[in-house]
Amino acid sequence: MTNNQNNCDPHMNSSAKVYIIVALTFILLLLAYYLPPIAIGGYSLRQVDVLSDIAPAAPSKPAAATPAPPRAEPQRKPWKEEWPAGVVPITDYGEDSTQGMNHFYSLLLDKKLDRPVRIAYYSDSFVEGDIMLADLRHLLQADFGGQGVGWVDMMPGFNDQRLTVQEKTSGWTRHAVVDKKDFKSSLMGPSQAYYTLAAGTASTSVYNVGAKQYASQWQHTTVYLKAPRGAQVSVEGAGSSRLNASPRVQEATFAAGRNGRARVQVSTTGGSVTAFGMALEGRRGVVLDNLGMRGIPGFTVADIPDDNLADFARLRPCDLVVLQFGLNALETCKSDKFCKHYMAYFKRAIAKFRRHYPGVSILIVGVSDAQQRSAGGLRTMPQVAKLTAYQQQLAASEKAAFISMQALMGGEGSMQRYVAKGWAEKDYKHINSRGGAAVARNFYKSIKGGLDNYRRKKAAGY
Repeated sequence: MTNNQNNCDPHMNSSAKVYIIVALTFILLLLAYYLPPIAIGGYSLRQVDVLSDIAPAAPSKPAAATPAPPRAEPQRKPWKEEWPAGVVPITDYGEDSTQGMNHFYSLLLDKKLDRPVRIAYYSDSFVEGDIMLADLRHLLQADFGGQGVGWVDMMPGFNDQRLTVQEKTSGWTRHAVVDKKDFKSSLMGPSQAYYTLAAGTASTSVYNVGAKQYASQWQHTTVYLKAPRGAQVSVEGAGSSRLNASPRVQEATFAAGRNGRARVQVSTTGGSVTAFGMALEGRRGVVLDNLGMRGIPGFTVADIPDDNLADFARLRPCDLVVLQFGLNALETCKSDKFCKHYMAYFKRAIAKFRRHYPGVSILIVGVSDAQQRSAGGLRTMPQVAKLTAYQQQLAASEKAAFISMQALMGGEGSMQRYVAKGWAEKDYKHINSRGGAAVARNFYKSIKGGLDNYRRKKAAGY
């Protein structure tokens, strides 16, 4: 009789070995999941996860623009910001009463201020011809008072079809930052241009075109120029003024503009004259200066000469500086290196404005929606999100304020909708007067919302 108790089935031994090997392998793979990341030759190996096919999927995170916009500092109690539904918030990164929008808001509420509250709006062709700004100015002046369009150069720019006023000039030679010939940055004024008269007489006639009620009249016409050997300045029907020889910026103010017209003449008295422009404004209320220039990315705002800016700060104080740029930088703003380099110029500009206008409010406006054609049709340029994020970071780092122009337009893809409505040009980058009016209404609601929050903040003792 054969004893089989000590004999094992060879097939059973093979199966057991397989199960043991599989089990050990599975255990090793589970343990490998907890190993730290391994890099070989600069490349990181993928993490081992044997349960990835059966584990529930982790919620996906949308790809954020690089870099992610910073969060605002926590608000101090007991007040809290409140923004009406549909109103685009102005994110204020100021930490005390001398930063952010506080200075501007406080002056809007100051009934004893014996001068206009002035806004300097720096931008590019997005606001050319007073697009958007004509309507924003009108809304501000209707609510807070004020007259005139503010700053007007001695000669019109590329587009002399301004929605509010037009000019006729003779005798001046124009020098703008976009000109490559005979331009000296050491001479430019706040609008990044200057106008020379070598000898004789030059004139500028400005008249309203009736587009906006409050801009059509003004109480004062003030001319700004440098006359190293003196000059004679006159406004037709309002008298004349002799300026003594001086290397500094001087002003000549006349009670002119009630009929919506002013004809300015400047005559040399033995030497050349460098003029910058004129201000058409009332005694009080709000004045919004359009300092936009076609074709500039904004680098050169930081190059406005300190001596000229100091003179203008003394003669014509400014309360809110708005910086809206990026439309002419989108094509090159594809790398973080460029964006960081780009923002460095605006840091310099902000520091310069704060140096010469103590307490001035600074508002950074994100780049507008812009679209380009792709295989899938029209799409918002991916650089818009990237640049907007950097602009918001700039506002946070400089304790300034920020608002998204793309959000004011209606968000991503809004430019295509504007074109379909006839509110924008078919280059899918520039709005027209109808689109500008729509954006201005949204912008004004944001300013009013910010002012309401400022009132609540002050009521809470902040």
